[in-house]
Amino acid sequence: MEHHNRDPHPPPSVLPCAPSWSRHRFAIGIDQLPRLVVRTRQAAAWCATDPGGPDRTRWLRSPELRPRDLDPSVPPWREVPTIRARTHLLSVRRARLLDVRCAELPTLRVALRHGRLLGHDLAACTGGEFAYACSSMFDASDAPGWDAWIDCVTHDDVALDGTRAMHLSWIPNRFVAEVALAMGAGVECLQWVRPERLGMHGVDVASEMPRHA
Repeated sequence: MEHHNRDPHPPPSVLPCAPSWSRHRFAIGIDQLPRLVVRTRQAAAWCATDPGGPDRTRWLRSPELRPRDLDPSVPPWREVPTIRARTHLLSVRRARLLDVRCAELPTLRVALRHGRLLGHDLAACTGGEFAYACSSMFDASDAPGWDAWIDCVTHDDVALDGTRAMHLSWIPNRFVAEVALAMGAGVECLQWVRPERLGMHGVDVASEMPRHA
């Protein structure tokens, strides 16, 4: 990733409309925000080398980070503790491999310029391979590749008067249009999340220093 140059893959200026999450209030704890920041930067560093290619089933799915207990035939997305633990283990492995490779982490500002945050509403996931039918960069659980996973966050749904879990991923700009295809086809469990909704708009330099979370 060229950290100081313009992104060679800017997001398209016109994308299919996606449902708004304006009714959702995200509950980000004081300890979780630094973790979200570091993992976003790590995902950006790791995914920067993904070339894409004609086989969408390999997008953002490096063999090194494949969750060992992942069974694609069993949709796990309503089991929040499972996906939270799986994402944590993957994040630890990704951080170690980035250290081994002496990879430079982009700042949060650069990471958010080179990609977008995707929210996967686990309670709204049908597991019916709808997103996969729109684009094979998703699996049968409507999830993007594991390389991009960041964390699970809690949000309050004002309309439903309840608390739900959302799985966050960082999607490189070169794959944004592909995600938008699924959104435009009515996959309501996938929506873009603005960084300021997660409290990332006021992150200072000190919080960007750690490499692990």
